[in-house]
Amino acid sequence: DGCQLVGITSGAFHSHILVREWDGVTTEPERLEVLVHELGHHLGAVHSAAVDSVMRPRLADAKARSRKFQIAFDPLNTRAMQLVAASARREQLKTILVFNSQTKQELEDVYAELDRSLPKDPLAAEYLKLLRNATEKVATSEKSAGKPARTSPLIEAARQVSAAVVQSAAQHPKPDNRTSAGAGAPHERSADRLTESYFREAATAASKLPREQAVSAYLLGLAVTIDRSSMLRKNILTRELWTTIESEAERSHRLALIGIPTMWDRHDLAQHFVVSAALTVLFGPKAAREIGLLKEMQDARGGSGFSFADFSADLSGIAFANFLKSSQRPLDELLGSFVIQDFLPESRGLIEGLSWNEFVDAYGSVTDERFRAEEDRIQDRIQSLPRYKTPSDR
Repeated sequence: DGCQLVGITSGAFHSHILVREWDGVTTEPERLEVLVHELGHHLGAVHSAAVDSVMRPRLADAKARSRKFQIAFDPLNTRAMQLVAASARREQLKTILVFNSQTKQELEDVYAELDRSLPKDPLAAEYLKLLRNATEKVATSEKSAGKPARTSPLIEAARQVSAAVVQSAAQHPKPDNRTSAGAGAPHERSADRLTESYFREAATAASKLPREQAVSAYLLGLAVTIDRSSMLRKNILTRELWTTIESEAERSHRLALIGIPTMWDRHDLAQHFVVSAALTVLFGPKAAREIGLLKEMQDARGGSGFSFADFSADLSGIAFANFLKSSQRPLDELLGSFVIQDFLPESRGLIEGLSWNEFVDAYGSVTDERFRAEEDRIQDRIQSLPRYKTPSDR
């Protein structure tokens, strides 16, 4: 299994997991991590390229010895285990090979993505082969057969929030987005004011929802509405939810109306902020951070480069979601005077555009002390914002 023979199992639902009692070298935290790793395999998880994932191919690498290290799964394997556990519980099945066709298709998508990210590891490819050869696929899915998409109270609530923002956008003229950092003071930029109005309109709409739905619907509805990209409509972790909240026709209508919302005069910061806040609702803060980091590492390998400004927006979105979830006040009271600088620090001074080699030279990796120190500085900037220090907001 690649865990330096500290533990081993034979895959999903196998009857035994073997973990070495003691080898004189492996510490208790490392043995615990090995057990969690093997339990992951038992529930359908495979190896991951995510460096902080408990499903990385080789453990006993001393990471678990650090008090700062958290034993956790990456988002893709979390989704795989959710699918496997839900089907096993619902259908009383003990092999992934006889899951229903929809579940198998979703698992194939997850394993295919994991296989692409770690091509030299055979485990995901083996699971893919087993799934594809197990049974004949159903000719068409529910969606292609014209059956309505599954929905839920939360999805309907998020749709209401998004619709309220779009309706507001239709009633207000859109500013010309400025691209120059010198085009007026940040607090005077009209595209930022547009974003703030959307946050407030969404809060008003969400405050009319049942309390148990309000925050989640607010953050999901905002993310769908503010983000102009199609990335989350295509991502295997979010595409079903995103396309259920907003159809293609509704998306086209929204994009024609909302303009280009910005935060600190940048649309990419607005995207990172709202998407990370929504991912915190869906998968938790650690997974949302991991997804943001993976995106930046991909950019460093061949895109716009690693951006600490984008990462700051990710962490700010996570902090915003946690802030809202912990507050007892209605959203319209809490955010009725929403302004960007209360929840997202300015990115001035944060390094951007780092290529992979430049990132490695300067920071080593995302587990390196140099990177951790930079992340801690960003977190300090976020937590020093006045709204996070105001007891009356709780």
